[in-house]
Amino acid sequence: MAIVNLHIEVNQKYKNYIIEAYRLIVVIFTAQIIFSCMNPDKNFFSEAFTGDILNDNILVFTIVILVAVAFYTMVVQELLKID
Repeated sequence: MAIVNLHIEVNQKYKNYIIEAYRLIVVIFTAQIIFSCMNPDKNFFSEAFTGDILNDNILVFTIVILVAVAFYTMVVQELLKID
């Protein structure tokens, strides 16, 4: 049961695009808020994607993305339903 139901009169292909864009924006915004609260050093992303296969930064980055996706799935998706 969503709090807000948004009914859009467009083709199903475009409706799926809107839902996926909404999901992506929410996940990126949530991850940005988490990273801002963590206050990582300036080279966090470059260190996460270079170096060892499983370094600490890439694990932290993966956990933050998983938390952002879980937040969308468990909270935001229940707030707004697009049909």
